[in-house]
Amino acid sequence: MSVSDSMIVHIQDAKSPKQAWDTLVKMYNTNTQARKMQLKQELHNLQKNKMNISDYFIKVKNLADALASIGAPVDDEDLVVVTLNGLGKDYSHFRTSIAVRKTFPNFQDLITLFISEKMRVVGTSSKGGSQESVFYSNSSRGRGAKTSFRSRHGNSHGGHHQHEG
Repeated sequence: MSVSDSMIVHIQDAKSPKQAWDTLVKMYNTNTQARKMQLKQELHNLQKNKMNISDYFIKVKNLADALASIGAPVDDEDLVVVTLNGLGKDYSHFRTSIAVRKTFPNFQDLITLFISEKMRVVGTSSKGGSQESVFYSNSSRGRGAKTSFRSRHGNSHGGHHQHEG
């Protein structure tokens, strides 16, 4: 094992290899805790604002994955709540429709429900050429955007979903 030059400063006064190791572990844990707090805050404050919806869902998923990678996985129900809260006023009807369901969807099902709802709305309006409609049409083709999201357990939720409610 080797220690980078930048780390030597922190362990040069250690009296034993164990003491040096303990110092490095403490530094890593402190940095991890700070990173965890920063990522949690970023996730909870994330707003869709002017992002297109696919970028928003990807950003949410990336933050959740980053938290999981440092040992702080986000509960799927919490991820859905945070995602819905960040959508903004324009999506209040969608949030309400999710809230009154018999079963609360997981994150992947939320994306599928959102795509279905937007395709229904786009299909009934004259604004079928919006930037977001490209996402919906692409995600319904084979292995498009909606199948690129993976659950915490690494399972792909491809084209077949079972919905309750």
